[in-house]
Amino acid sequence: MLTRNNKVIYLILILGLILRLIVINQSLWLDEAIGALAARDFSYGGILTNFMHFDNHPPLYYLTLRFWTDIFGYSEISLRMPSVLFGVATIYFVYLISKKITYQSPTTNSISLFSAILLATSQFHIYYSQEARMYSMATFFSTLSIYAFLFIVESTKKLKYWVIFSIATTTLIFTDYMPVFLLPVFFVYPIFRKKDWQWWKKYFLTFVPILFLGFLWLPTLLIQFSKGKWLLETLPSWKNVAGGATLKQLALVWTKFSLGRITFLDKYFYYSLIFVASTPFIIALFRAFTNTEHFNARMKRTQRNKLVEPKGREYRGLLAIGSLFSALRKGRFLLIWLWLTIPLLLGLFPAFIYFRYLYIVPAFYLLVSIGVQGFRKKIVKVVLMASLLFVNIFSYFVYILDPHQQREMWREATQFVEDNAKDAEIIIFEFTEPFAPYKWYARGLVAARGVTDSISANPESTSQLTSDTIKDKKGVYYFEYLRDLSDPQRVVEGTLKNQGFSVNKIYNYVGVGQIYYWTR
Repeated sequence: MLTRNNKVIYLILILGLILRLIVINQSLWLDEAIGALAARDFSYGGILTNFMHFDNHPPLYYLTLRFWTDIFGYSEISLRMPSVLFGVATIYFVYLISKKITYQSPTTNSISLFSAILLATSQFHIYYSQEARMYSMATFFSTLSIYAFLFIVESTKKLKYWVIFSIATTTLIFTDYMPVFLLPVFFVYPIFRKKDWQWWKKYFLTFVPILFLGFLWLPTLLIQFSKGKWLLETLPSWKNVAGGATLKQLALVWTKFSLGRITFLDKYFYYSLIFVASTPFIIALFRAFTNTEHFNARMKRTQRNKLVEPKGREYRGLLAIGSLFSALRKGRFLLIWLWLTIPLLLGLFPAFIYFRYLYIVPAFYLLVSIGVQGFRKKIVKVVLMASLLFVNIFSYFVYILDPHQQREMWREATQFVEDNAKDAEIIIFEFTEPFAPYKWYARGLVAARGVTDSISANPESTSQLTSDTIKDKKGVYYFEYLRDLSDPQRVVEGTLKNQGFSVNKIYNYVGVGQIYYWTR
């Protein structure tokens, strides 16, 4: 039988699904296209033994994508649908976690529903739930791990939660490397709970699959590390793309968590918007962090002075709120704080970048929801809830209505150059080969070449390669994409000029950048 709360959460899940399906048919961008090509062109064994040597992620997402596309095909919608489904499932488990940590009180169930609707409408979470990458999948398994962990840390004898926890954490680590920083949470929290040695012995067994598979994966991991080191040495400016532990990146984590993955050219307006959007989140988080003792004391004082009847609505409300915040002292809310903070602090290393922290976003919204519930006055709660939802909805509509907030328009750019290129014309890229999204969308109507000798252009070799490529051509479509990384000396452009070419027209596509049409 469906209860009212069950009906509401199902409606929230439907809403979350609908929001994640709108504008899902965007063009694939670079990283998505790399994964799509891997799923299409490599066997399962090839992904494990070949492709992974040139990637910097674990294999499980790519294997999942290969399995999915074998069944459902390679359209943009199909490629992104696993991320959509993982995103919607994450909303549901956030709801279940919230019910668990608030003892499933009828009054505090509003926290569960509100945390679910915050995540369902989060533009940041929606964006990466629409991306054919591993981040939504990793976020789901981090949430599932926390959910199962809440049961096993209470020494439950139900074997299924121990099995779920072991599978979820193992799957998480082999989906994305970054969530490895969640693992310390699973050791720090039981120490606070003072678990006995018998519990710890059983608990250590849940990590055997990670250790065993990690040992088998170690040779590939070392190859990936060496490739990553070589990339940074070859392209020092790559660290600006990969991210880093800077104040800017720290600020971006907060900005994207609260306002979403949107930006504006008018920086004064953008920074003002960040300030306004951040305010309700800051208030809610501060309340969640500070008022535990306040509510317990208020509940006891109300009981002692008999200010209300034992069966009165206010008494029941205070009792529920008091039980809610006593959960922090008992450790359940502490787990959510650890989930948010420990990965963030441990992740301060050269690859620190905001979207890699999607897996702690559920903790962020759980704490915000807890903080909102901490206010006694209904008007304050209503204003805060409305403000938080308004921020999410505003960011979402900016995202779906403004193409500049969306992904790189490779599909449109590729179609344009192939439709407009004439005989004796060629398409060239500042790379050793055409970029992955171009290869994905190209119909083979026009010759396309990469004209740098390596990912970091050697002036002499690149100039010769470019000259050989364009020697019989009358027109060249030149993509500037990633030019500042691979060819900061502008060798390719210099060669075009030396060969008698000049810029005839310039076209611009969101994310792809400018496409120069050179003629002679």
